[in-house]
Amino acid sequence: MHGINIKENYLLGLGNGILDKLLLDRTTGENIIWATDDHAVFGDSYTFFKHITPESVNFAEYCLGYCVQS
Repeated sequence: MHGINIKENYLLGLGNGILDKLLLDRTTGENIIWATDDHAVFGDSYTFFKHITPESVNFAEYCLGYCVQS
């Protein structure tokens, strides 16, 4: 990590599917993939080739901010 923090909840609060649009791969028409196994500890939905969803981003942020510290 390089200190980048995207405020996913803020983007969700803006409405209009902004986070959905940001996660969309314009080439395939599907959501982008994690492209890393760094988050695989959260489950199969967070492995290299799995598509990123707004729900999975919010859960990962929650766990990174809370679960790791607990």
